[in-house]
Amino acid sequence: MNILYLCHRIPYPPDKGDKIRSYHQIQGLSRCHSVYVACLIDDPDDWQYVDPLRAMCRKVEVVWRKGFQEWWRIGKAFLGGQPLSLGAFFVPALQEKVNVLLEQEAIDRIVIFSSPMAEYVKHVSGIPKIIDFVDMDSEKWRAYVQMKPFPLSWLYETEANRLGQYELEMATTCQKSLVISQEETHVLRERSNQMVEPRVIQNGVDFEYFSPSPEGQRTKPIIVFTAAMDYFPNVDGALFFCQEILPRIHHVIPQAQFLIVGRSPVAALRRIADRMPQVQVTGTVPDVRPYLSEAMVAVAPLRIARGVQNKILEAMAMELPVVGTTQAFQGLAVAADHGMYVADDPGEFADAVIKLLGNPERARACGVSARQFVVSNYDWADILQEFEQILEDVTV
Repeated sequence: MNILYLCHRIPYPPDKGDKIRSYHQIQGLSRCHSVYVACLIDDPDDWQYVDPLRAMCRKVEVVWRKGFQEWWRIGKAFLGGQPLSLGAFFVPALQEKVNVLLEQEAIDRIVIFSSPMAEYVKHVSGIPKIIDFVDMDSEKWRAYVQMKPFPLSWLYETEANRLGQYELEMATTCQKSLVISQEETHVLRERSNQMVEPRVIQNGVDFEYFSPSPEGQRTKPIIVFTAAMDYFPNVDGALFFCQEILPRIHHVIPQAQFLIVGRSPVAALRRIADRMPQVQVTGTVPDVRPYLSEAMVAVAPLRIARGVQNKILEAMAMELPVVGTTQAFQGLAVAADHGMYVADDPGEFADAVIKLLGNPERARACGVSARQFVVSNYDWADILQEFEQILEDVTV
């Protein structure tokens, strides 16, 4: 098949949430099909990855989206009653490239990765369209309403309502809707009065790449949180842990260290690291695995989250037990037997971490169980086989 794949960010390298999912989908499809990718770039460093992406695709079309024109498009979308997300991700230059691809190539299937990209093929009929919402982004904006003061809360609520309506429209016009977890299916079913029946395609983990180091002893009380540190839910989670949970841990284990590992940490995180010597903010690192190998416990203190967190799967694949919030564990079958501990209350969260740090043998055994769980349930090969079958079966 000839497959047109649209995504809002270049799907390479697979080093952050959305890129991990889109990269593996494209890589899997490219083995047996011709894949034409049309995507956007919003980071100058990402231009170096265009050629590696082209090496595994039939054709790749890339357009830059940042700058003054983006803000003009966002403002125009807002005044026109559209979601801000459409203004942010709709670039006329990419529309032109998509139109040319559709005219010149015999496209058999269109895969839309994230709802704003549907605008580029909204006019297309006669070709089966599969939209992968991943998370329902409108619900993310709705969660922000509770975390931000007016007028941001009003703006986020407006975006949640507009984007939610757009998601529903795209779900009813595309031939198949995909989401990442059962929680997301409930949102779409309820909105559509059960008219839309989305299919869950979960994320996997590369457990050969994320495998435990044979030299790792993990005897030091080190806690790790890996994530993009310029993304509000991750920043909020890291600050919540430092302010509400870590002091309770230090009261019992004064030598405990907290590593915040991830790109572009905001100033608030650097300031808190300056005030708390037990907190280390690394910034961008070439490889998160050494930090996961060094730590005894991984944490996911997220108060805002949708879907499945790759950071949790990767930590578990590295034989790390994970303590996280209910929000962080959405989409996972959580069980202490699998090395996962759920706690929303700061005191209970701290107690769970303390028990693991204070008993390295217990932490090690939990880590082994965690890896066994992800290897058994989150194999990309199985997930991609299901994804490809959906593309084979869908019809107009």
